[in-house]
Amino acid sequence: MARTSKTRSEQWADSLAILVMGRPLATLLTTLSVLGLLIAGLSRAHVNNDGRQFFVSDDPMVDAQVAFEEAFGSDQRMIIVLENATGPFDEQLVKGAFQLQHELAAILYEGKPALKDIFSPFSIPFVSELDGSVDFSPLADATGHLRFDAKSSFQKVREHPIYGKSLTNNDGRIAVLTCTYAQDPSRHHYTRTVNRAVQELVQAPQYASLNAQVVGSAVFGAALDKVTSEETVIFGLSSLGVCVLALALLFRRFAYVLGPILSLILSTLMTVGIMGWLGNTLNVLHALLPTSIIITGLGHSVHIINAYLGAPEGMTPKDALYYGWKTTLLPSFITALTTAAGFLSMMLAPIVPMRSLGLFVAFGVFSCFALSYILVPTLILLLKPSYVPRRESRESNESSFFSRLSLLITSRAAVVSISLFALALTMMAGLPMLTRDASFLHALRKSHPFRQSVEFVDNTLGGSSAFEVVVRAPKGRSFREPELLRNLYRVGTRLVQRHEGVHSAISPADIFIELGRAFAKPSSLDQFGLPKSIDASEGLLLMLESADSDVMNSFMVEEDQLARLSFRTSYLSGDEVEALIDSIRTALVKHFDHIQSDIAWTASPPQPGTNTPQKAFGVPFAYTGNTALASRVNKAIISAQVDSFILAVIVVTMLLMIVLQSFRLGLLVMVPNLFPIFATYGLMGWFGLPVDFMTSTVAVGAIGVAVDGTIHIGTKFRRLGAKGHSPQEAAVRVMTSVGKAIFVTSIVLAAGFATAFPSMMISVAMFGVIMALSLLLAMVYDIIMTPAMLAWLGKT
Repeated sequence: MARTSKTRSEQWADSLAILVMGRPLATLLTTLSVLGLLIAGLSRAHVNNDGRQFFVSDDPMVDAQVAFEEAFGSDQRMIIVLENATGPFDEQLVKGAFQLQHELAAILYEGKPALKDIFSPFSIPFVSELDGSVDFSPLADATGHLRFDAKSSFQKVREHPIYGKSLTNNDGRIAVLTCTYAQDPSRHHYTRTVNRAVQELVQAPQYASLNAQVVGSAVFGAALDKVTSEETVIFGLSSLGVCVLALALLFRRFAYVLGPILSLILSTLMTVGIMGWLGNTLNVLHALLPTSIIITGLGHSVHIINAYLGAPEGMTPKDALYYGWKTTLLPSFITALTTAAGFLSMMLAPIVPMRSLGLFVAFGVFSCFALSYILVPTLILLLKPSYVPRRESRESNESSFFSRLSLLITSRAAVVSISLFALALTMMAGLPMLTRDASFLHALRKSHPFRQSVEFVDNTLGGSSAFEVVVRAPKGRSFREPELLRNLYRVGTRLVQRHEGVHSAISPADIFIELGRAFAKPSSLDQFGLPKSIDASEGLLLMLESADSDVMNSFMVEEDQLARLSFRTSYLSGDEVEALIDSIRTALVKHFDHIQSDIAWTASPPQPGTNTPQKAFGVPFAYTGNTALASRVNKAIISAQVDSFILAVIVVTMLLMIVLQSFRLGLLVMVPNLFPIFATYGLMGWFGLPVDFMTSTVAVGAIGVAVDGTIHIGTKFRRLGAKGHSPQEAAVRVMTSVGKAIFVTSIVLAAGFATAFPSMMISVAMFGVIMALSLLLAMVYDIIMTPAMLAWLGKT
């Protein structure tokens, strides 16, 4: 007796189909109205790549940075480089630097000075004795003229123990101006406004001959903001173009292209609009958010139209549309679910933008699924394109390419499975060779102007980044003591000598050396120029305080029990940062008995009557600074991706088991999806490509996307087995029916992600290429290894 009753899922599908397609115009207008309100949030969305945006609010690294800034001031300095090839400290260079310094001081934000602590080689204080008192006099007078000749002035700057290596180069043809942001540099609008004002200033005609270049961590963040904004749009449009081309080639009807493309565009705009309404900022991690939504969302519309055109004979166009809608709804929902599950696993990450990326890509994927099943059928009903249904080919299955291929594979199932397993292991052998790159500078291509400016500063002036170390004196002691000052000096000197990327180290010891050269008797100084006794140290400090100088407050606080050791570094890779931290730990443990090998941050208990803990350094030593923050972000992202990937694999495998109604079959079809991902990272190791904050996310994204084809294979295999087909027969029939669809879909997916390759952000470009490679490998393993394993080990 024929079954006439419908399952609950079929009843739901019928009800939804009637609701959506019963009144197509009303459905379309209602949908567009709701979307319009959500998309309006686009005006609130903005990009912000400030380092602290990557951390949760109570992250110890953020607490460390805040504590450092409260104690010593901001370490985010703007560096402006002026270059003149005619000679050391010539008149044009001095005049340009002097004039620029005054114009920088005149920049205002909300009526207040935007920059502070502006220094140049000609304005830094030189300590000397004048009539028995301390004199802090710069090289240039109030009119901008040097007090000494150019050669002598250059020599004095180069010999300066604090600024000598950072404000000019070895031949004096370069002058550097540095300044600090007067307000919180993490404020997006403030930093962007100030950076724009400085850029416009240095590009003025009077500075054209000095080849002015502006660098610094906040400037870099602004440059990254601009690139992120521009390329997010470019990548979205490029991937959309790939989808338009694919749809046009597949269906060759305007109505069959309009609905899918409109679904992709609106779901992407709605996702970003909701981010704006919720106050979520975008950053470099979100550069491929539109591409991820667009490329992964295309398949839903394709399935609807394919089923509509392939409906059984005798159906009217409207009935065929109902048929296509209902027969593909559940499989599409499941593929959307698995893709979203992969991205949602990113929610485990301790990095805020990573959580945001996973959440909103997952939201965009489901939005695209929902809009596809609303807009595609309603637009087809309203536009009424000519209906030319596809009929099954009368050619024998054995004559088709995929039939011959699947027959060849299944006839040698064990050999094929083992061979592909061995191939994957060979590629995976490169995994131990993987390296980690924590430098956000390397996210930009070498040809990018900002990267060129930074590398110019790194190569000629000894580093444009900061790595800050804070050391607490032993209980009851202070850094006025000569022994502790000598140890600080030795630690700094050791690090500069042993690390190529570390160019200079400044600590309270360097200030004492400068004071000692100016005032102390040679007999009271040791071999480094430091005071030999605490009385000598206090005498020098007393003279400094009498001059009303606060220079020491930038390096010693809390009654001189807390000292700052500031390193100027190049932009370092992740492995280089880790090596530097290990060396700092080793050097401090060697020279300070009270310091153990552990690094940790603590905060003191809340003050009475408040709920906020007072930030403090409660440990013997700690580190912070932009270089440390970048390394921590990168390391946390990569580490979190391991956890996210494991969770994604577990969730997706469980979904496969549920969909296929078989524990064994779910595990079996999951295997070919894992090998391509590990093999891709293995190939990165073989070719020396480092893992960074972007390429580390490939695994989580790929596992959710690549498994879509596996769902179709496993579902059809189970159904054919239930009808009595042997594993070999079922595998052949499955690949004959879905092999082409998997091939075409995978090519479109790979092409969509590959559109990121021209990006000026090399990390984003590599993400696109690595993702495309992973998806292509997944296609090969799906088409070849999956049917081989099913034929070999599958029990139907």
